[in-house]
Amino acid sequence: MKHSLKIALLASSSLLVACGSSDDSTSDNTDGRDNSGSQANYVAFDATQGKVNLDLESGHTVTDAEQWHMSYQKYVGFSVNGGISGDGDVSACVAHTPEGVYDADNMPVQAEFEALTYDNTLADFNAVNIASCEESDFVTDSIKTQIELLDWASYDYSNHSFSLNTSADNGWILQSASKNDLDSYEYARVKVASLDYESGVNYAITFSTEMWDTNTETFLAAQVSPELNFTSERVYWDMETNAVVTSSDDWDLSITINGRSWDIQTNGGSSGTGEAAIGFLIADSAELVTNPAASHSGDVYKYDSDAAESALNGPGSYGAFSYGVAGGHNMWPNFTTYLFKDGERYFKAQVISNYGEDGTLTSGNLYVRYEEVIE
Repeated sequence: MKHSLKIALLASSSLLVACGSSDDSTSDNTDGRDNSGSQANYVAFDATQGKVNLDLESGHTVTDAEQWHMSYQKYVGFSVNGGISGDGDVSACVAHTPEGVYDADNMPVQAEFEALTYDNTLADFNAVNIASCEESDFVTDSIKTQIELLDWASYDYSNHSFSLNTSADNGWILQSASKNDLDSYEYARVKVASLDYESGVNYAITFSTEMWDTNTETFLAAQVSPELNFTSERVYWDMETNAVVTSSDDWDLSITINGRSWDIQTNGGSSGTGEAAIGFLIADSAELVTNPAASHSGDVYKYDSDAAESALNGPGSYGAFSYGVAGGHNMWPNFTTYLFKDGERYFKAQVISNYGEDGTLTSGNLYVRYEEVIE
């Protein structure tokens, strides 16, 4: 996956009720109002500072240790309390998306988004019931890595084998999992330097690393790592020491076999307890980055850690939101209704704003319509 971003024009001031965005923090404020005869409840919460968990039974934001159904984190996205995202047994599905908001290529249709309001999407929300999803549609969360297999490995369909991808996609700007003695992150330009592969027998790679020198403000000469042989177990690598380490050490990247994929994971987000992350680039490739510090660079927009692959990742580019529908940086709600299964109970939720109830707050102030679904 190529982490590049083409900065668009500022959004039009006409976006209000139909427009949302994507950010996070915590405060619960359920107004419980009856909207046009609906039994739906409404909750507003501030998600501008960190991950927020929402309990759809009570309508309150809660801690990780309490019962929750869905969560949201700025720059990470939505997740469900099941699978890799939590200790619960919650699964979810996309139950309904307003007709026509995406075209055949899954691109947002601006006029259809602009026509959506709190009121004219209520009937579709009310119509969602347990039968809106098949049993097989419900999924728990799995890992969504920032580095994808086909970024660095090419697949030959004629003989069903992999080889090293030598294109510019094989290269990332990596932020360290922890800060150094100067309270700053370390950065490096990293790519997979070699791939030793024999199906079912041997799986091994090496990394080529160019560390960023803050004194000279240049990338140092490339160094190749020791071999990371992940044939039988997950292997961990520390970029500062360029060494294979253990899971209890300060690692930055790991690699493991995950079904038919080989996952390179960051020590951050859903994959680890650190703050390792991959640069979301404005530059066309990592090779063209001249300064990796996002706050001082025209090349790196932000850094993203691994996230959860969830039913709430679709249908928009940011799950319940689509980015820049009318240009600019706004996140527009697509008014999708999600159905959640928690044991024998079902709940539904529809994110209807990311700028607060009236659309005037900062990005990350979510407003959600929700209800328990009774057979």
